[in-house]
Amino acid sequence: MPGISGLTEPRLDRAFRGHRAPVTSVVFHPEEQQVISGAHDGCLFVWHFKPQLRPFRFVGHKGEVHDLAVSRSGQCIASASADQTVRLWTNSAQGDSKVMKVHTAPVRSVCFSRDDSILLTASDDKTIKLWSVASQRFHASLLGHTNWVYSADFSKNSELVASGGEDRVVRVWDVDKKATLMTFPDFEVPVAKVKFHPDGSCVAACGHDGCIKLWDLRSPDAHLLCELSGMLPEIWSFPEISAPNRCRMVLCPLLTTPPHGMVC
Repeated sequence: MPGISGLTEPRLDRAFRGHRAPVTSVVFHPEEQQVISGAHDGCLFVWHFKPQLRPFRFVGHKGEVHDLAVSRSGQCIASASADQTVRLWTNSAQGDSKVMKVHTAPVRSVCFSRDDSILLTASDDKTIKLWSVASQRFHASLLGHTNWVYSADFSKNSELVASGGEDRVVRVWDVDKKATLMTFPDFEVPVAKVKFHPDGSCVAACGHDGCIKLWDLRSPDAHLLCELSGMLPEIWSFPEISAPNRCRMVLCPLLTTPPHGMVC
């Protein structure tokens, strides 16, 4: 990968074929026993690393799958779809699911809280919503974005939420107060993805122009810690942030989502 020192080109280890449309989201099982994928065909696949095991195929969405999340136990899979619903799937061959519908537009993002009790969703209806996983009931909305919300993420203690979208603003929310704590209107393009550092000390966001920005939440003014640009023409996701004091980000494109419906 040009422009990022210390990283070597990834080597293809496995390829999983089954989707009939572009793959949009790929996540690891917490114990790295499986890989879960969602696609524009509206289906989810649970792929096993043991080659003798057949994959699980989950069908139910009436639109493309935009995002996936897996609970810490690995027993529950959440999916966000263009059909305006979120589904909670049991990670088994039967693929039973429960439907959650409050959003009035396509759902772009889904995320579990650290204790798996709350589900966080973001949508083209300009809202972010909090749900009870146990009851599948809507709990509260976070209101403030003026356009589609593409991404939302919980902090380590699940007390904060970061979000970003088409309005080009990154927001950090207080979950208990359901209020915006701070805003970062630093992007000139829509914000594709937001992510907290694992210890909650900073938040990162990437724009459609390939630019990544990192803010230090430990400082009183939550100043812009660094900005990385020119590495890639467009970024839609990044899985891990590390070493914020050195302004270093780790981009791990170990799983790619090619347009022909194959997971690599």
